[in-house]
Amino acid sequence: MEFRTKHFGTLHIGPGDELVFAHGLIGFDDCRRWALVEDPQAGSLAWMQSLDDQSLALGVASPRRFVADYQIGVCRRDLATIGLSTPQTAQVLALVSRHNDSVSMNLRAPLLINPQLRLGYQVVGSEAHSL
Repeated sequence: MEFRTKHFGTLHIGPGDELVFAHGLIGFDDCRRWALVEDPQAGSLAWMQSLDDQSLALGVASPRRFVADYQIGVCRRDLATIGLSTPQTAQVLALVSRHNDSVSMNLRAPLLINPQLRLGYQVVGSEAHSL
């Protein structure tokens, strides 16, 4: 399908490109469908483009790229929400934002993604397992 966006023009979204966050994201409860868009100018950064709101795109990056020993706590219930039985198979992303001349990464509410099922979940402070 073709999807027109405010920031990236028209994107071609295939059936395997859509990520579903059934519980939404903090502050974006109505946006459940997303697509990852590579940033050609910054290899360590990508964008999550909302497929429910063409004007909304959030910067994301792997937290481990910047914090080598980064770990999060996640309970089995959160893993099961996206069809995972072990945390090792999850893709972990953190939201990135710019404030004036600095960039920050939200390490307290990371995004867990099951790459096979294309399901995502935002974790908010649990400590059952370390990723």
